[in-house]
Amino acid sequence: MDTSSLTITPWIKNSPPSNIPPPEDIMKICREHDEELFNAPWTDFPMIGFPLKSKTGSEIAWVKHGRDIRLPEAVMQHCIFKKFKTLGISKVRAPAVYLAFGDGRYGYIVMEFIRGVSCKRSDADLVATAVQAIIEITTDSGVPGPLPKGPIRHPFFIEWKASRCYDSVKDLQDYINRVLAIGRRTSRVDFTDEVAAHGLRLCPADIHPGNFLKDESGDVVVIDFGCFSFLPLSFLEYAFQYCIQQYPFAESVRKRLQLPKATQVYQLSIAHQVLVPFNKNI
Repeated sequence: MDTSSLTITPWIKNSPPSNIPPPEDIMKICREHDEELFNAPWTDFPMIGFPLKSKTGSEIAWVKHGRDIRLPEAVMQHCIFKKFKTLGISKVRAPAVYLAFGDGRYGYIVMEFIRGVSCKRSDADLVATAVQAIIEITTDSGVPGPLPKGPIRHPFFIEWKASRCYDSVKDLQDYINRVLAIGRRTSRVDFTDEVAAHGLRLCPADIHPGNFLKDESGDVVVIDFGCFSFLPLSFLEYAFQYCIQQYPFAESVRKRLQLPKATQVYQLSIAHQVLVPFNKNI
């Protein structure tokens, strides 16, 4: 496909290394990669993204691209990279974002290449250190969701994505209570006390081994930021309960975290049960 007619919208540019190609060339490389992927056997499908290589064949960056790659993911990754650097937490890191942009169809994130392998259950201590640092990050904006403002990606919602953005915690709360009313449930959510006590916490909603690498130095690297949002504490506990059903890894991580008691998880679970038969976020 000819990409010359597409309008490139810069999202982030953080003084990328001089050997990183310009966006137009990266788009061409991604198109060629997609064509190779389309023709490959299913068993050869790689992880999401691919290494960007120099003319000599060495890896100079990791490129993640696709229709689901949007500005909030790039911004959240950049914010967490900076936060980890500021906190100086040993053995925990996030890849630096060199360049991020969109073309109206796809989003592209060009980031630091870090060689490693997916974490295992035995790495739960280090992963918990990373997650603990993440969930201590709060926002004073009062607006639930990622930065900048965008749809929440979380297992509470059908297909892990809210149908719209929410302007406030009350807006989100009213939506959930409307779902409960439609389902003729008597329970209602009330995040007032929870948010007053703990604020909106940064919630990594998808805790599974593939979202964490162990690099060659034994450090844990957080590598996927697509499901990060600032949310009331109960959303974090709900996400863990969901992930624990899928991955024993998530249970090992959760046991090592220090979290205040969440008060609205049951109500979220009931509301999600109402949504499931509709197969959409009503």
